[in-house]
Amino acid sequence: MNGAFFGTKKVIANFVNMVSCKRTNHGCCSKCMMVVFMIYTTSLFALQFFIVGAMFAAIYAFFDQIFAIAFDGNYRLEQAYESGVFQLVFAYVYIFLIVMVLILSLALPLEKAKAWFNIVLAAFGVLTATSIFGIVFYLVNEGFFPPEKKYDPDTKEWNPTGEAYFSPLVLAGVIMLSIYLIPMIMRPVDFLGNMGGYTVGLFSYILLIPMFINVFSIYSFSNLHDISWGNRPTTSGTG
Repeated sequence: MNGAFFGTKKVIANFVNMVSCKRTNHGCCSKCMMVVFMIYTTSLFALQFFIVGAMFAAIYAFFDQIFAIAFDGNYRLEQAYESGVFQLVFAYVYIFLIVMVLILSLALPLEKAKAWFNIVLAAFGVLTATSIFGIVFYLVNEGFFPPEKKYDPDTKEWNPTGEAYFSPLVLAGVIMLSIYLIPMIMRPVDFLGNMGGYTVGLFSYILLIPMFINVFSIYSFSNLHDISWGNRPTTSGTG
């Protein structure tokens, strides 16, 4: 929300005062934790300006790997993959949805744009869910030590060298998926008793990730003039 954005900005602007704790009797440990908290808050604040592009880059990278594995051995699909058709289509569709969110956020009031936002969210949800399941498929097939490949400029192909290497990309995927499973692991009794709720919540969260990252971020930055915090009626047409 815009109010939270400007509130965080004000807190970061008072970074020195927050860390020094001159007006309190906090101990050294508390002050050190305040430094860690402020660094964390500042990092998240800076990430807001790159989160939309970072999500696109991450999904694009995984789609590229998934296509390479899925089409391995199928000559026609492999040729299409090497020509960049699938990557190009995905990139155009994703960027079109981003531009659509930007135009809706700038041009239409929220009441008139809701139906269009629902369409965009449905398309984003399909892309995100596909990428999540594709990541699982990639991890199962490649493991932590995928085969190393070397590019041959003569044949313009990536050929396996017979060796394997540790993949940070695989590790990142495992960590990301583990975040979804930790609540279930930490509360097994509650999970078994409410398995339906956990499952619905998990899939709902995965489908709505683009809403939190893409739609909310773009809409908020496109309407910085609205200082109502989003939970109070505005007194004028501009907020």
